[in-house]
Amino acid sequence: MKAPNPTVSVIIPCYNLGAYLDQAVQSVLDQTFRDFEIIIIDDGSTDPVTRYFFASYRRPKTRILHTPNQGLAKARNLGIEEARGCYISCLDADDLFEPDFLRRTVEVLEANPSLAFASCWLKTFGDRNFEWSPTACDFPWLLAEDTVCTAALTRRAVLVEVGGFDC
Repeated sequence: MKAPNPTVSVIIPCYNLGAYLDQAVQSVLDQTFRDFEIIIIDDGSTDPVTRYFFASYRRPKTRILHTPNQGLAKARNLGIEEARGCYISCLDADDLFEPDFLRRTVEVLEANPSLAFASCWLKTFGDRNFEWSPTACDFPWLLAEDTVCTAALTRRAVLVEVGGFDC
């Protein structure tokens, strides 16, 4: 018997970022919201660390798709095509989720059917540490300042309707 579709599909494109990928995956596995799948897109990685990583990598709720290098937008679009969840988040391979990210964004979208996505503020880590918290997200501001975090939880139907990411 086939398992029911998850509520959320987390798509993680990866091109030569194998050194960071396990931390990104672990941040998804550590979510308080548990109804998700993880789809890693190996976008034709060539560096030895990432190739070695993919050779034996296995994690719960996680599948890996391999494709020749086509760039970030096409890798995300492949993940959208393969996703089974009604909500999608595109997490970069060198980024992390806070433990309540999926729970909080799913709650927002479930409570507001007219919303296409739920975004968040972010904290950087590593060489530069700062918090990014845009003050507006109306349409003109969105176009001018790109105030939506890439990992925003988005309704899959909306992403399909607009044709995914521009390639």
